[in-house]
Amino acid sequence: MYTNSGSLTSVLQLTAKVEPANADNKAVTWSSSNPAVATVDEDGLVTVHTAGTVVIKVATEDGGFSDTCTVTVNVYVHDDSDEDNQIGGSNASVPTASPGPKYPPFSRAL
Repeated sequence: MYTNSGSLTSVLQLTAKVEPANADNKAVTWSSSNPAVATVDEDGLVTVHTAGTVVIKVATEDGGFSDTCTVTVNVYVHDDSDEDNQIGGSNASVPTASPGPKYPPFSRAL
């Protein structure tokens, strides 16, 4: 995932699907392995803070099931030059997000 430098904040929405559909307790908790790079709120919204790699974990409250998503954050500095101004980037010309193209929700069954 690329984030803009300056005051703009980049976010990525993650979702967890608890199965079976009729489970009594569908509550989950989210956590970040490196809050300096990115934090995650109680709804799975990841907010990036700086370049780096973070593992976002979701765990069920009932049954102890969990899953993870690794998010790599690079900083994209936009100016009017033709230079590559990414910090930690791989010379991509357009900011991209991971997982998946165009910031889709990330969803896995638990």
